[in-house]
Amino acid sequence: MKYLILGGAGFLGAWITKTILAEKENSVIIFDKERADFSKLNPNENLEFQSGDFREFSHFDKLVQDCDVVIHLISTTTPATIDNSIAREIDENIKPTTRLLEACGRAKVKKFVFISSGGTVYGKQESNSPIKESNATNPISLYGFQKLMIEKAIEVFHHSLGLDYKILRLSNPYGPLQNPLSGQGVISAFTYRIIKGMPIKLFGKGDVIRDFIYVQDAIEMIMNTIKCEKSGTLYNIGTGIGYSINQILKIIESLVKKKANIEYCNERPSDIPVNILDISKYLSEVSNVPPRPIEEGIGLLIKYFLNEMLQ
Repeated sequence: MKYLILGGAGFLGAWITKTILAEKENSVIIFDKERADFSKLNPNENLEFQSGDFREFSHFDKLVQDCDVVIHLISTTTPATIDNSIAREIDENIKPTTRLLEACGRAKVKKFVFISSGGTVYGKQESNSPIKESNATNPISLYGFQKLMIEKAIEVFHHSLGLDYKILRLSNPYGPLQNPLSGQGVISAFTYRIIKGMPIKLFGKGDVIRDFIYVQDAIEMIMNTIKCEKSGTLYNIGTGIGYSINQILKIIESLVKKKANIEYCNERPSDIPVNILDISKYLSEVSNVPPRPIEEGIGLLIKYFLNEMLQ
């Protein structure tokens, strides 16, 4: 199988690439920005790198040629981006993705996989229960708006061009290869900073609740859905269990055996109080193997950071 991974040099992209290339019959093309850090990936005869500006890229037809699966991870903004606008999201993310989708339709790509955001597309819900894929989508951030609009565009291309797709609404992944100083990834950032004795910025009271998933579990779920033959599907990718930021801090402190140095900051308007994903659809339709407990995942991350610091 030939895969194209847009955003393949990033945290998730590197993990997906390594997993795909573990099967020797597979090949991967990675597309990412020219300044991307490709050091997470070892040279491989079945791995090809392409660089360019996703916002202005005009050669998608050539890029997707002969690809069986296209995995779209690129976003020019993050949930924490504060200077974005609807016009920017449309120009930098939605429009380029529609050009990519058109090229995939023309090339008869077998599967288009979009990693969406389970943490932002649902917005505030009426209850604090785990959120099903059928729940209303009410994003309160422009990042969530962008992700939802791309989801809708994919569905349109599915009906108009027959493009098979998998939309995967991912919760909050953490684990090795995630940059703990990037401003994304609470668990990776907090774990690294507690180990190093660095201060931690805590927005609000630490009572917001999130669904956190260890990266290897997330990748396994993503790959399982790609291999699933069911056409045109949407799945939540998470654990179905929520933890407050304060609970996460206590778990890390207990495992590292060090207290966190916390600096309290004002709440962020884009922070939803509770976001837990219901993964029962995935467990019933794709695989009944649940993700690992959070203490185990954080323990593995601590070992990774300690080994990195010794080298």
